[in-house]
Amino acid sequence: MKRHFAMAALASLVFVSGCASITTGQNQPLTVETMPCRMATCRLSNDKGTWYVSATPGTVTVQRAYGDMTIICEKDEFKSNPTLVASATKGMAFGNILVGGIIGIAVDAGTGAAYDYPPVISVPMICTGDPKLVVQPIPPPPLSVQAKSPSGESPSAPSLTPALMTTTVPATVAGTNSPAQQPMPPVATKPSAPPSDSKYLYSAEQFAKSGGCATPVATMNIRTAVAESFTVTCSNAEAMSIRCENGVCRALQ
Repeated sequence: MKRHFAMAALASLVFVSGCASITTGQNQPLTVETMPCRMATCRLSNDKGTWYVSATPGTVTVQRAYGDMTIICEKDEFKSNPTLVASATKGMAFGNILVGGIIGIAVDAGTGAAYDYPPVISVPMICTGDPKLVVQPIPPPPLSVQAKSPSGESPSAPSLTPALMTTTVPATVAGTNSPAQQPMPPVATKPSAPPSDSKYLYSAEQFAKSGGCATPVATMNIRTAVAESFTVTCSNAEAMSIRCENGVCRALQ
């Protein structure tokens, strides 16, 4: 009985250890290119280590990891901005749950074998012109192709639909204009008061009234030593030009 139990335990151990990592291993080759710059030196690093590409485009073998891969490239006095590359959960890791169980997926996650980086990584970089004046492009934020979750569920993406703007519109009473459409009341303008020492103001208004001007309002325009000129406005919006001299008023053409 003890012999059978030991053989069964040994077989289980071999099965579990053989299935503990059904994925393609902990290492992955990555190709780095710097466009439009060429022959740049790049440093790649994640929480598992640091690797170097001596000249771009070039390929280096890195260790897979859950965390982002950070890449910085240099050529002469030019230096790129850091490029972050997110890893994605490999599809084989989900199969490892069925074959290797919890132990298998735990081993893959711990060693990094459950994750993949994009095989080709492009680092935007400019290496021409004055290094003191060149502004290096900013790489886009890292985007994961597949959720880093053993369940295989993709992370919920943020909504790209902008919030709707609501505007309160005042209610319109039937038969009336809305507040935005109501016309502004006319502003009454008061004519300039004539000089108090005008000698012929009254005479000009009486002359206009005798000529058919209803409710005449006279405004003096010109005054000399012997004469005064007026503009007389009538109630029907018509106007008369009148000149009074030595007590005698007459209409001007």
